[in-house]
Amino acid sequence: MSTSSGVRCPARGRQRSRHVARGLKENLSAIPEYAHVKKVALFNEREEIFHTIEAKPGKLASVRIYAEMSRKFGGAVDVEAAMWGLEVYDEFVAEAREVPSSHPNIDILLGVLEGEGPYKITVS
Repeated sequence: MSTSSGVRCPARGRQRSRHVARGLKENLSAIPEYAHVKKVALFNEREEIFHTIEAKPGKLASVRIYAEMSRKFGGAVDVEAAMWGLEVYDEFVAEAREVPSSHPNIDILLGVLEGEGPYKITVS
């Protein structure tokens, strides 16, 4: 995946090596469609839902990313899962950093890198 997101490995403070890709659109081509998914929900440490992403226009990429994250990382959003997700979001990560709250689904992953979470994901 592309290096434009600038995701740094928190344990080492340097950029991780990445697969070659050309942005979110191409990164999504490597992820299943998850057309059956209606929404994903994130739960905090008290097992309370704190964030949902419904499968509707403008959110379908995030639904796919979080559904795949759930599958790949055992239903958890931890540092490893967050780094993977940020690599998939690619060029949108810089914008999320520059304009906080403009991409709340990316903000969650950035928060995990800063010590928030881990969170549980459910897919329905």
